[in-house]
Amino acid sequence: MSTLLARWRSAIAALRMTHGARSRARLLAFKLDPRRSARVGSEPVALRIAPLGGRILHLRPHGTDLATLVHVFAEGQHLPPIELPAEARICELGANVGTAVAALAHNYPAAHLLAVEPDPENAAIAARNLAQFGERCRLVRVAIWDHVCELVLEGSTPTSLRARPAEAGDRGSARVAATTIDELLGAELPDGPVDYLHLCIEGSEPRVLAAGGRWPQRVRSIRVELYPELGYRGEDCTAQLRALGFEARIESAWWGGYGIGVRG
Repeated sequence: MSTLLARWRSAIAALRMTHGARSRARLLAFKLDPRRSARVGSEPVALRIAPLGGRILHLRPHGTDLATLVHVFAEGQHLPPIELPAEARICELGANVGTAVAALAHNYPAAHLLAVEPDPENAAIAARNLAQFGERCRLVRVAIWDHVCELVLEGSTPTSLRARPAEAGDRGSARVAATTIDELLGAELPDGPVDYLHLCIEGSEPRVLAAGGRWPQRVRSIRVELYPELGYRGEDCTAQLRALGFEARIESAWWGGYGIGVRG
């Protein structure tokens, strides 16, 4: 499927999820009028989302935000693999613009959520999308890695984005602070279990899982994105999850899928 066709299919599916004629008309105007798109650029558009009870999400109509909307609300790719308690503690590593976190906050109205996103533009939009849920939803702008360092992000699309530790010759490159899951949870969720951890960090998953740490003992369930195009397959992920003490399985999808782990 071509990229253009895939984006239009996402736009059509997103139209079905928007709430009210005004939001549908706004989305159509941006998709059908390239001159308007050029003037606005990558600025997000406020859309009322039906599965969120008409709450607003700010999404960029010409990037991957609409595809993420479809993944979350049509395909349920954000859902935890176990039943969560009412006041669940949920952590999303790689929150992008906060679509999945917003869905979880809506589905679990008493839950406490921690959203982590390193990209400054994504994080700024996520902050707008998650502010409506108040203090129970916190956003931290940091990358997740196997040790504390500074990273350089390279690549222009989600499938080409790669992270590496910053070097002395990277003076002109944009850097982002990186931390470990142990350090993150120690600072933000220092006590008690984490009911659900969603790991979606653009291909850095195997490195982070291989580093291990104390955090697996606190996590009741985990969803890890697979990247078969990078050689990270379901069997690779489930082997890592089992080594960390989880009962593991593969959840397949047309684009790759997830590794699922549940603490026995």
